[in-house]
Amino acid sequence: MDGHFTGYASLFGVPDLGNDVVSAGAFAASLGERGAAGVRMLFQHDPAEPIGRWLSLREDARGLRVEGAINLAVQRGREVDALMREGGLDGLSIGFRTLRSSPQRGGLRRLLAVDLWEISLVTFPLLPGARAAVPDGTAAPLAMELRAFARRLAPRGAPSGRPAVSPSPSLRRPTQEARMTVHVSPNAAAAAPETKADPYALLENKAARPASDAEVGAAMGELSRAFEAFKETNDSRLAELEGRRSGDVLTEEKLARIDAALDSARTRLDRLTLDGRRPPLGGDGPSRPDPASVEHKAAFDLYVRAGESGGLKRLEEKALSAGSGPDGGYLVPQAIERDVLRRLANLSPIRSLATVRTISGGLYKRAVSTTDAVSGWVAETAARPQTDAPSLSELSFPAMELYAMPAATQTLLDDAIVDIDAWLADEVETAFAEQESVAFVTGNGVSRPRGFLSVDNVANSAWVPGKLGFVATGAAGAFPTANPSDVLFDLVYALRAGYRQNASFVMNRKVQSTIRKMKDADGNYLWQPPVSADRIATLLGFPVAEAEAMPDIAANRLSIAFGDFKRGYLVVDRAGLRVLRDPYSAKPYVLFYTTKRVGGGVQDFDAIKLLKFA
Repeated sequence: MDGHFTGYASLFGVPDLGNDVVSAGAFAASLGERGAAGVRMLFQHDPAEPIGRWLSLREDARGLRVEGAINLAVQRGREVDALMREGGLDGLSIGFRTLRSSPQRGGLRRLLAVDLWEISLVTFPLLPGARAAVPDGTAAPLAMELRAFARRLAPRGAPSGRPAVSPSPSLRRPTQEARMTVHVSPNAAAAAPETKADPYALLENKAARPASDAEVGAAMGELSRAFEAFKETNDSRLAELEGRRSGDVLTEEKLARIDAALDSARTRLDRLTLDGRRPPLGGDGPSRPDPASVEHKAAFDLYVRAGESGGLKRLEEKALSAGSGPDGGYLVPQAIERDVLRRLANLSPIRSLATVRTISGGLYKRAVSTTDAVSGWVAETAARPQTDAPSLSELSFPAMELYAMPAATQTLLDDAIVDIDAWLADEVETAFAEQESVAFVTGNGVSRPRGFLSVDNVANSAWVPGKLGFVATGAAGAFPTANPSDVLFDLVYALRAGYRQNASFVMNRKVQSTIRKMKDADGNYLWQPPVSADRIATLLGFPVAEAEAMPDIAANRLSIAFGDFKRGYLVVDRAGLRVLRDPYSAKPYVLFYTTKRVGGGVQDFDAIKLLKFA
């Protein structure tokens, strides 16, 4: 019948873009109390826009399965129904109150019990897999083709024009019963003032939207308060050490707790800003997809879902591409590849600092001079004296194969609600980022990029091209006891002035925690928290990039790097992200062997300096 549709409003065990995970059974009590008739169907979480009713709401093994009927007697209902049948609207988002939840590793929040109030049809769901489909299936193929295109219409929330992706909000407001997390969409906020008498203002929803100013401000305030508490407690610890030569155990424990809270506050702020920078799939594409891209995407979706490769074969034969086919997999649409690379720039710390070049072959070479520049001043009519020939050396950056192998059930692939493009991009980006983050720091250059810590190093006083210079702390596995911060100044000034202008510190979180306790001669802390949401923490006024692949402080370890990584390190991406479908190796799952080629290495050995704990 007209207006009828089905879908999944929530998926169990799948993290959304706000880092929430819904557990199976979370809706059971609420559905038992309210039933489908007691849950409202809204448009974009606006209580002034009811558009129909829910015929069935039930939990199954996958998630919250919904069946609804749009009221076509309502103008907004007719508009929504038309958009759904044309493939322009298919997102589902829940509005709820959290009854029970628990924190998980990696900053996730697991929802154990929720009070479900409404389910909305939305343009951009916070859970990409929460989708609706019309039952006759006529709109499904078009929806799959246009879904990525529709994502490009996401509103821009930040002044910088960053694409809008919602983080996990943490605003809190008191109620008569308890304090709970508040997620209110702009439309809901306008239509429903936040008062104790208005229960709707207390609901969370899962529509993707940019982080609000209040959320960012709350995160900044939390970080600022944590740092002030850290300074106060650390000052007390230092006073105790000076007076009694030993610190109070309770003070040390308190400082450790505050230090952990400071890390937690930084993580939350980083997540807000990272999610704000993370674009939806196809977020920067053209306003109208070209026919070739649409054809490629349709053929690729058919290959991923059903294993039918005929369309991709014809496209690659038409493009005269070599090396394609069942053995090497097929190229993914350019929009997916472009978005995976852009997301990697946000997730991989060294990639975000380095120079990144895209090549079409398997090797990038460049010539570098190993001597000073050969030049001089001369009058207009004076003879030009002969200069020495420059000494040149060639650096090679091979692109190594990096792979990920996400798995899916055939049931998932058959479901027209699931956005295959977004699913594949989400699955591979984290795996790629983790591998890159390690390789760019410690990779040995064998079947992986060469990390900057794997390059030969020498004391900076004896630096020669082809090696990285280091400054020693003078104490094995530690900062020096007297004036420990002096070695950081030595490291900064070991770098030439031309490189210092764009230099950054690189270290892991544990090393950063140690440095946070240091002061300069005037009693000012060397480490400072970010001054705004779009900035990062600084050390001696220079940005601090957090790379967990950097080693902890230990004897002879190179635990801190400082330099202009834009000039010092090169990341090479070979164009083309390939996918090979494998339905046989892990039945009943279908594996997707996804590969990209990436290389990396130091390109300017004078641009990066290291601190050696020896």
